[in-house]
Amino acid sequence: MRRSPWKPISFVVVATVLLLFVILEITLQVSRRKVESLLRDVSVLSNSQDPTAYFSFMKRRYARDLQPKDYCTPSRCIYEVAITNKMPYWFRPIPRTGFTASFEIYDGSLIHVLMQYRSSRSDVPSPLVWVQQDIWTNPSIGCNWIAVDPHGRDVKQTAHGDVDLGRCATPFEKKVALNFDLECMTKLGGCKDISEMLPDVWKRTAPDAVSTRIRTWGDSIAERALPLPN
Repeated sequence: MRRSPWKPISFVVVATVLLLFVILEITLQVSRRKVESLLRDVSVLSNSQDPTAYFSFMKRRYARDLQPKDYCTPSRCIYEVAITNKMPYWFRPIPRTGFTASFEIYDGSLIHVLMQYRSSRSDVPSPLVWVQQDIWTNPSIGCNWIAVDPHGRDVKQTAHGDVDLGRCATPFEKKVALNFDLECMTKLGGCKDISEMLPDVWKRTAPDAVSTRIRTWGDSIAERALPLPN
């Protein structure tokens, strides 16, 4: 009896596909672990008594990835680290999702930390979340503040969100602002709007609307009298 040539070929195909999925999963988890580590350090930096000194430690820890931008000057420089899940743009089951952190140094002191979390999609507008932590104190408004955009109830802005924090924002405010859902980098389908990317700040309250889940510096008296979305 002649042996079918298709059986060994089928085995090779199946084994190759399984190997590719294993490599894909490992790659996704490595990218996610890098962002988790970076966020832990940003959290420590945010609460440090000397953020500039802690940033010097971070430059050594992330020496391969945290690099100065080309336009640095003796008085001002921005260091940046970018991490993506390395998905090709045409791969729709898991959209390419990336996290970028920028650290601005002015006259030898750290003044801003800016984080960007973005999912590149073709089926819906690509969601993008910015979180900025101010390290310096603004004389006109102090440092104990938090501002969020979109802000309010049932706001029809679901693809772009901003959170700005003062140096003296509360530990709770700093925690929720850094609580990015990193499953956006690894799960099938990814994340489709800002409420999925930063769920402690926004909640989807309609298919095309979100509401803020935290009190902010700009809340009116009327808004403060209303309960927050669960």
